[in-house]
Amino acid sequence: MKRILEDENSWKNYKLLIEIAKEYNSKYLNKKEQIIVDTLLSTYREVCSYDYEFVCAQSLFSYFCYELEKNGIDTKHVPIYIEDELVDVDFPPDLLYMRDDLANVIKFNPPKYDENICLEKIKSIFKSYCKNCFNDADISFFDDFDLNKVLKNAKNRTEWDDKFSKYKEAKNKFLALKDFLK
Repeated sequence: MKRILEDENSWKNYKLLIEIAKEYNSKYLNKKEQIIVDTLLSTYREVCSYDYEFVCAQSLFSYFCYELEKNGIDTKHVPIYIEDELVDVDFPPDLLYMRDDLANVIKFNPPKYDENICLEKIKSIFKSYCKNCFNDADISFFDDFDLNKVLKNAKNRTEWDDKFSKYKEAKNKFLALKDFLK
């Protein structure tokens, strides 16, 4: 298991860890050790679903909505009816593709390599979606926060940082178990 934990996190490695743990758990582990292994597996599963581009895209999408709302634009204005009864309001359906477009910008123009090109493409997407889904308002994006601050300080980013921190803690506790490292 130690070798698998040294590799990059992946679903393939997660499945291997599960198989090894199943074989080993019932035979050799006490309750305290079982909890450590279970915690490791659950935190590993969570970090396997991490996708940098989509985490950044979600951060940017949240910032986009924040800026629109700050400028008096209601982002959730499409009514949702069930049996002729208004039950909720949501984003315009075309806005759902925005995260994919932003993720592609981050993937093909990573901000750590050329922030200016990345920023211009993001602004272009913001303006296009603003015009197509809301109105032609002239909104200045990234005047109050720079791109790196938006990406680093977004709520979803801090949630991912917390998940990785929990995984690292679980991994360290696991590596401290002597039975698995023999």
